[in-house]
Amino acid sequence: MREQPVCSPGGDTVHGEFSDAPGLLFVGRTEERAVFRSALRGEREAPAVLYLHGMTGSGKSALLRRFARDAAGAGRTVLEADGGRFAAPRALTAALGNIEDLTGPVLLVDEVDRCEGLAPWLREGILPALSEDAIVVLVGRRSPEPAWTADPGWARHARTRRLTRLADDEADRLLDSLLVPRPLRTAVKAFAAGHPLALRAAAADALTRPVPVAGTGTGTAWSPAPSTTSFLFGRLVGPAPTALQRRTLAVAAAARVVTEGHLRADVGSQATYAFQWLRTQPYTTPVAEGLRMSEVLVHVVLAERARQDACREGTNLPYW
Repeated sequence: MREQPVCSPGGDTVHGEFSDAPGLLFVGRTEERAVFRSALRGEREAPAVLYLHGMTGSGKSALLRRFARDAAGAGRTVLEADGGRFAAPRALTAALGNIEDLTGPVLLVDEVDRCEGLAPWLREGILPALSEDAIVVLVGRRSPEPAWTADPGWARHARTRRLTRLADDEADRLLDSLLVPRPLRTAVKAFAAGHPLALRAAAADALTRPVPVAGTGTGTAWSPAPSTTSFLFGRLVGPAPTALQRRTLAVAAAARVVTEGHLRADVGSQATYAFQWLRTQPYTTPVAEGLRMSEVLVHVVLAERARQDACREGTNLPYW
């Protein structure tokens, strides 16, 4: 059933950053898993709808697959869907079939924001028809629409959560599973800043090419290879950004917390547009002073910019 957009328990159609192969350690997200388990138990305060969001590589799809296993283990009927596979919301409706006739179904929708209009379509047309003990988990990169929490009716039933960085001990558990020696971890963790995809990419890089520390003969000093930062830039930022967007990212990375004023000094009259674009990205967080860029993306962008500066005499680098 791999090519089908929706599947029943045991299916594997939800595609994420990593394989969910046996033996691959799942770490972190204890609060989200606790909320989901409370919903499976039918606890009164548990949400019927859980909307998870976060930047690419934060482990959303891996968590969704864990939910599928937990739900199947609890005897629930599980339906999984990937929003990126549907051209229009109506296509998902047809694929779900008679879900409203099921008792206690668990509907897991990955990449819900990749199909335009899918989230409101589900909220207004599909979810109200489900049984009272149904559980729905929606996953996307961007923050959900305010209607999920502002509408009094939905506010009682829906809960939204942003997936942030792994804690230091969780990052260590992940690096343990990847057999990364302790001497390499300080640099790897500092670069990845708790981001699951970056931790895996940095671990693979560090294990294949540890850099000797001068005068010691040991291989414990590490910095990411250009191929690693280029890979992560492409994954975290998405499709090739425009020249203005690249410049905006560079200014935001240098500032850590960026304001429209920072951008105006660099991009002039395009600052308002650039700031509004940056505000909509899943790797920025509004703070009192402006917008804070995700720490891992700061490291990636600065590394890519440094590489550009080092090669300024040669060919222009990808993305810059």
